[in-house]
Amino acid sequence: MADALRIEHLSKTFPGQSALVDVDLDVAAGEVHALVGQNGSGKSTLIKVLAGYHQPDPGASAWANGEPLTLGDGDAAAAAGIRFVHQDLGLIGNLSTVENIALTVGYTTGFGGKIRWREEVRRAREAMDALGLGSIDVKKPVDSLPPSQKTAVAIARAISGWEEGANLLVLDEPTATLPGADVERLFEVIHRLKERGVSILYVSHHLDEVFELADRVTVLRDAHKIATVPVAGLDHDGLVELIVGHRIEAATASVFGSQASSVLRVRDLHGGNVHGIDLDVHEGEIVGLAGITGSGREHVLELIAGQLPRDEGDVVVDGRVIKNFDPRSAIDAGIAFVPADRKVRGTVGPMTVRENLTL
Repeated sequence: MADALRIEHLSKTFPGQSALVDVDLDVAAGEVHALVGQNGSGKSTLIKVLAGYHQPDPGASAWANGEPLTLGDGDAAAAAGIRFVHQDLGLIGNLSTVENIALTVGYTTGFGGKIRWREEVRRAREAMDALGLGSIDVKKPVDSLPPSQKTAVAIARAISGWEEGANLLVLDEPTATLPGADVERLFEVIHRLKERGVSILYVSHHLDEVFELADRVTVLRDAHKIATVPVAGLDHDGLVELIVGHRIEAATASVFGSQASSVLRVRDLHGGNVHGIDLDVHEGEIVGLAGITGSGREHVLELIAGQLPRDEGDVVVDGRVIKNFDPRSAIDAGIAFVPADRKVRGTVGPMTVRENLTL
């Protein structure tokens, strides 16, 4: 059986920068193939060339299901059965699942061009049921759905109208903004797709996802392909070494406490889902905060940064008590807050980088 996708000698040069250098990639029929690498390694550029957003340098060749494929041509990729779900999903939030799918594959019409809404609803329900999410109300605006279901709608939209077993789905960082429980639900969707024979190119920074989902993994580093290896013969440390170019040695943790001054001290913090949290962060220390979805881990940070009203408790920064729990007081105390949903809460999309930095 021919590969779902085969790319040879792909290079892409921007002014003063080589984004891809002589990269080969093959995705076998029916496999989940992970594409990993550090920021700037070339992952996004490869996907954008495949989607037709960028033109490749001369000399590249590609095939989809054994047939020649023109790289840098979005229409050619679509005709070859290649579909994309990008990190921002591209859904229209105030429209329903029915409408989002129909806008992509076309509306079913009857006499006089009238839309056959019953047929559209049936098609949307079948698409979601095939992903194990038949309980979704396909008539509700997608903005009302939880994150994992929004991603599933984007996948259903992408693969609607496909012929079974001869297609490639490209998932670009699909879990980037998903909480833990929603990640597991998305994994169930991906496993269902694999059972249907759909080939998947899975781009991710999360190595645990690679080991959970992928059959093989291709590693890019500094615009070059480093390796393509079966996941079954790889461990976490080995994959990290391929990505960064050297083995990461275990380090002994520094001893803090009395030997380092306290930068942040939290006592008896209450608010949101948080009840009586104590926390200390010392100079030069990185403190991890873990917990399952709904445990209150996000609320701890939001309370410290003044993003969430405090019921009671003390927050002390460099020996100074923050009395007013609001974002301005936190900023004045030197606290910088990066929210989990960076695109929605962390930046203003229509503004430039400069404007965002000077807000």
